Amino acid sequence: MYTVKEAPKPPRWRISCEICGGTEVRQRSWSHWDEAKQNWVYSDGESEFYCDDCEDEVEIHESEL
Repeated sequence: MYTVKEAPKPPRWRISCEICGGTEVRQRSWSHWDEAKQNWVYSDGESEFYCDDCEDEVEIHESEL
């Protein structure tokens, strides 16, 4: 008899503001229209992050849950 191993679950992340530690963070990024795929594709450029609590652009902190 064979047993099937479950694939390991990917890690989960918490994204928070570097200044206040809050999690009400938004990301603004760019995308472009790919005519061949007929869909929007995210660009690999720099993203901007905004904290609703600080009401300013911020850096983010990523921590594994």
